[in-house]
Amino acid sequence: MNTTERARLDSSKARILAALQAAGSHGCTNADLNAISYRYGGRLHELRRAGYAIESIDEHEGRWRFVLHTAPRVTAGTPGYLQSLPVVEPQPTTPNGWLF
Repeated sequence: MNTTERARLDSSKARILAALQAAGSHGCTNADLNAISYRYGGRLHELRRAGYAIESIDEHEGRWRFVLHTAPRVTAGTPGYLQSLPVVEPQPTTPNGWLF
């Protein structure tokens, strides 16, 4: 993967993360995230692997809602696009009582 492609992926990941943070407990739908990146599922996967707890809620008929619950602590090795974003305080369970 070349540098330009990596920068594009990092940019869409950062925009998805910013949208989830801005939405708070209401979350973003798959339509919201699709407007940012057609491959939003891949970017969500990367964010989860980076330590973000993102809940997926099936709202039926092809509609999903994604809610950001916790974020990893920023360390010296954290990429720049993640260092500029605020840390979301952890919540022990989801609104419907599910644990991560």
